[in-house]
Amino acid sequence: MKPLIGIIEWPYTDKDGDYIFEVSGNISNKIIEAGGIPIGIFPTKSEDYINKNNNEIGNMNTIESEDLLNTLDMVDGIIKPGALIIYNYEKFIHRYTIDRNMPYLGICAGMQLMCNTNEPILNHHNVEHKIRIYRGTLLADILKREEITVISKHRRKVILKDDYKVSAMSYDGVIEAIEDSNCNFNLGVQWHPELDNSDSTDRLFKGLVESAKVYRKMK
Repeated sequence: MKPLIGIIEWPYTDKDGDYIFEVSGNISNKIIEAGGIPIGIFPTKSEDYINKNNNEIGNMNTIESEDLLNTLDMVDGIIKPGALIIYNYEKFIHRYTIDRNMPYLGICAGMQLMCNTNEPILNHHNVEHKIRIYRGTLLADILKREEITVISKHRRKVILKDDYKVSAMSYDGVIEAIEDSNCNFNLGVQWHPELDNSDSTDRLFKGLVESAKVYRKMK
């Protein structure tokens, strides 16, 4: 069976005012093209994620945590896509991937979640630019490149924590990718690879899926 890649769903209201959880079609397609099966990961806590401030949404209780754990036990890898808000249950999921050495790809906010520390930046929203990739990193091993062009849509940049190492930087000094060397595949990218059809993007999603195949055999 192909590996199951869980994509954390994002809550929002559509133009008709309906309460929706969504997954990017671009990300789903990239997973399928890479040989995986995408499935949505929802919060197991019933909350008003639209109208409440994040600090008003409490932690999951024991039953809710167990429900989410049962969901995560079914998948072989996780993608946390870009979003405007990072919720506690998403931090719970990322912690799970570290504890189980499950493949994790954080995109934009998904990378910021890994550090949990960031600050505003003004010049990286809807921008196409080049980044340099550091040798000896997981990212360099996957992409086989020392420089690529990426599409950024973020207004905040991360402040690195000791747990991670930098694997890519923009030429104006913004951290563009980080990774946890203690995990087989725990990687965050600040740009949006799902918006790009380059060989580098294909390699990134393929790397996640291949790592998920290994994880599936081991769990």
